[in-house]
Amino acid sequence: LDRLVRPEVPVLSYLTALTGIEPGELDKAATLAEVRAELIEKLPANAVLVGQAIKHDIHWLELEQGVHFRDQFDIAELFQVTFPNGRSRVFSLRHEVLHLSGFEGAGTDIQAGSHDPCVDAQLSLRIFARYAHASPAELKNAQRALSRAPPTLPFWKTTPLIDGVQLGPASYYVDGVPKSDLQQPSQQPRHPSQQ
Repeated sequence: LDRLVRPEVPVLSYLTALTGIEPGELDKAATLAEVRAELIEKLPANAVLVGQAIKHDIHWLELEQGVHFRDQFDIAELFQVTFPNGRSRVFSLRHEVLHLSGFEGAGTDIQAGSHDPCVDAQLSLRIFARYAHASPAELKNAQRALSRAPPTLPFWKTTPLIDGVQLGPASYYVDGVPKSDLQQPSQQPRHPSQQ
C-alpha cells in the first residue's frame, strides 16, 4: 500500500528535500482514516508486520496485535548490541542497509535523495528474509560489522533545517540555529587591543 495522506492541519513546510513532496500533491490525497481503513481491509489477520522500529507505525496507525495482525518483527531489535554496563545501541535502517550484505540493495544509501518509505519497507523485508533465521554466530558477525562501521549520521545532522523547520532534537539548536553553526567563544576573533 503506497498512499499519500492529506494532513488535517495546514502544512507549514513540505520538507521537500527530505520527503520529495511538492506543494499541492496532498490536496486530493486521502485522509489518514481512509488510508487506515484501506490498510486494515487489505491486511490479513495472520500478517507479520516487519520494519525498523515498527512499533511506532503500529501505534500511530492504531493497529492492535491479535486483531489487525498476528505478530511484529522489529529489525532494529535484531541487530541491537547490549554492552556489559546494560546500555545498548540500536542501528538505523540506513546504517544496516549500508553495512550489511547478502540481500538486494545492500550497500545503498537510502538517504542519498528524498526519503521513500516504500524503499524502506522493501529493504526491511529483504533484511528480514536474510537475517531473521540466521544463526547466533551469523547475527553476532552482523552486529560486529555494524558496530565497527563508521557512524552513519542521521539526516538531521547533515541537514538540520529545511525551510526554517528544525529536523533534529530541540537540544541541538539555540534560538532556532543549529549549535554546530554557532561560533564557539574560543573561536571568536580577538579585538586588536586584546592581543
